[in-house]
Amino acid sequence: MDYTKIKDNTLLIIPNNIKEHILKELNRYNKLLNIKIMSLDELKKKYTFDYDNNTIMYLVKNYNIKVDIAITYIKNMYYLEDKIYKSNKLNKLNNLKKELIDNDLLIFDNLFINLLKQKHVVIYGYDYIDKYTNKIIDEIRNITDIEIIDKETKLNDNLIVNEFDNIDDEIEFVATKIVKLINSSVDINKIKLANISSEYEYELTNIFKFYNLPIDLDKSISVYETKIGNKFINYCKNNCFNAALEKLKNEININDEDSIEIYNKIIDVCNKYDIENIDENVYKCLCHTLKNTKLKSKRLENSVEVIELKDNIINDDLYVFLLGFNQGNIPKIYKDEDYISDNLKYEINIETTLEKNIIEKQTITNIIKSIKNLTITYKLKTPFDLYYPSSLISDLNIEVIKPKLNIKNSYSGIYNKIKLTQKLDKLIKFNEIDSDLGILYNTYKDINYLTYNNKFSGIAKGDLKEYLDNKLLLSYSSIDKFYRCKFRYYINNILKLEKYEETFPIFIGNMFHYILSICFNYDFNFELEWNNYLKDKELSNKDKFFLNKLKSELIFIIDTIKEQEKLSNLKNKLYEEKIYINKDKNIKITFMGIVDKLMYEEKDGQTVVAIIDYKTGNPETNLNNTVYGIEMQLPVYLYLVKNSNKFSNVKFAGFYLQKILNNEVMLKNGDDIESIKRSNLKLQGYSNSNEEILKEFDFSYKDSELIKSMKMSSKGFYSYAKIINDKKINKLIDIVDDKIDFAIDNILDANFEIDPKRIGNKNLGCEFCKFKDLCFMSEKDIVNLKEYNNLEFLGDN
Repeated sequence: MDYTKIKDNTLLIIPNNIKEHILKELNRYNKLLNIKIMSLDELKKKYTFDYDNNTIMYLVKNYNIKVDIAITYIKNMYYLEDKIYKSNKLNKLNNLKKELIDNDLLIFDNLFINLLKQKHVVIYGYDYIDKYTNKIIDEIRNITDIEIIDKETKLNDNLIVNEFDNIDDEIEFVATKIVKLINSSVDINKIKLANISSEYEYELTNIFKFYNLPIDLDKSISVYETKIGNKFINYCKNNCFNAALEKLKNEININDEDSIEIYNKIIDVCNKYDIENIDENVYKCLCHTLKNTKLKSKRLENSVEVIELKDNIINDDLYVFLLGFNQGNIPKIYKDEDYISDNLKYEINIETTLEKNIIEKQTITNIIKSIKNLTITYKLKTPFDLYYPSSLISDLNIEVIKPKLNIKNSYSGIYNKIKLTQKLDKLIKFNEIDSDLGILYNTYKDINYLTYNNKFSGIAKGDLKEYLDNKLLLSYSSIDKFYRCKFRYYINNILKLEKYEETFPIFIGNMFHYILSICFNYDFNFELEWNNYLKDKELSNKDKFFLNKLKSELIFIIDTIKEQEKLSNLKNKLYEEKIYINKDKNIKITFMGIVDKLMYEEKDGQTVVAIIDYKTGNPETNLNNTVYGIEMQLPVYLYLVKNSNKFSNVKFAGFYLQKILNNEVMLKNGDDIESIKRSNLKLQGYSNSNEEILKEFDFSYKDSELIKSMKMSSKGFYSYAKIINDKKINKLIDIVDDKIDFAIDNILDANFEIDPKRIGNKNLGCEFCKFKDLCFMSEKDIVNLKEYNNLEFLGDN
């Protein structure tokens, strides 16, 4: 560019890609002038109109559309003039535009025309300017002096394209060429990569690391993707901007530059809204804005940079590697998918899909021909797909060569070892002998092929603390996973790799729990609650058939429980009771649980409590593994109730599971189905051996109609009755407390070793684990534990 053309009082219109370059060049030429810089898109908005969040919210609210659709409408309004069109679609859009104008929701800069009159306008750096923008430029020519400076190009017709069988070979070739350039004293900052799609990022990062080549991939993320951004969004629900910002401010680390940058970005976004309260429509717009508000990506100095080909300046001293020269990737292929389709574009004189594809092909052709030091490559496949060469190769009659990667001249021993393992795999699995296998095998004999170490290598405590965001929530299920296998806890509860899916059995369980939590309310209406729960659910005909059967079953369960409760003096009840226990250490730690049902009564200065947990599966009340922190759900409920502030001087009458969904009942001659079903609904668990306490819960306890296997003779409780005294109950609670503390200490120490527990012949660590193939567990990893059968660890008394 001839910088002498840039004089004082110039309005310089350039692409965002080259702003930094132009400013450096102006500084180099000592051009300390009064210059204003903007892009063509900014010029268009200044000359015509702009919009803001209020514009978008108006459309979202009044027309019940998504934020993206509202923005699409607004962007297409630019092409419309104040006239009647043949197309109803264009007229409707034009009427919508007029509606926005009438409501002062389009922003017009009335002073910009006067500014233009005082400026010399220079446009530079664009590879193509579309019809609509050219129309605006022609109008500006009637106002002021405007000059379009074409980029300097020296077209090179001697292009060569390098073909590779796969993406790894393509990247290895590029990495090798770059190392050679650096060894020949080429500055790494002069080496650029272009046309890097997402499919290249992972392989580029890995292979360049093997070659010790730093690469500056654009890793910019949006505010929405950050932890701070997510917190703010959650605080905004049913709140106002000031309250959400104030709450966020209290959690920001003022000494962390990144946190401050995110917080300031959020404030900037909030300042664009003219309202205080955040309703549903504001929330949608806010989420969209934060998703499109990018944090400034920090430039990695002295590295290979990824650049854009279009609207950029590529000087002759740069070395550019153009990867992925594949069909559909370059040139970009446009389809007739715009809101204003091709059959309407003629009315408003903008490019059709056919025109855009012709322009795109010519533009890319001109760009690649203008790059002096250009290396073009493409691949034929990745592990996931097959690819074809770009159509430009045949259109421009470009020579295609297939370079042979020379193992002897490789610059990465680590990558050669990896390739050796790959070639050995092919030999062993498919009997394929690669031509380079011999030299690689003789060169690298110490790769320990087919050996591995599955030990967890660990993570830094500081990194874990930061990842947890200084807080940890624990529950019975998470503690249970921890004690079954620490690595299983890490996979499920730290990395959160297990995806929750609501299967039909889970849906039924949730529904039954919900109905049973409200069915004893005074104003409960079964039909109404049943239908409300199902109204938004998509169910198959098979599911609906089973639901009809289960509906009558649930009514029977409710009626049976009502009859059972008549046997108890514990008249106070809590359902789905959430209990939180503070276990803070150097971070905020909360242990929580939800108890399905608590029955209680205060008497003689103490509170008699019975715990009931509903189960839709096959309940087991074996407490023998509690000593190891496994299968201790009922003891956890004892711990939660004992340590909560809800009751004083607690005495437990018992703790039970209640099977609320049975399999098909098998009948024998003379059996009464309703009697069997009622029997199956009896409570299964442990009862206090103190009869004075137990009878408060079940005054039929001597031959119980409420508790399964509870019966007494004149000599005392039968041997099969599950009874437990206060001392053992307190011992169970102490064990739970110790197990929670031990788990917290190990989690904070990032101790997540692979240690599945086995008791008897049952591997409890790997049982039902969806990721048991991830750890490569072997026999030596298993921890064998002593098997208890009669709660011996609680003592004799």
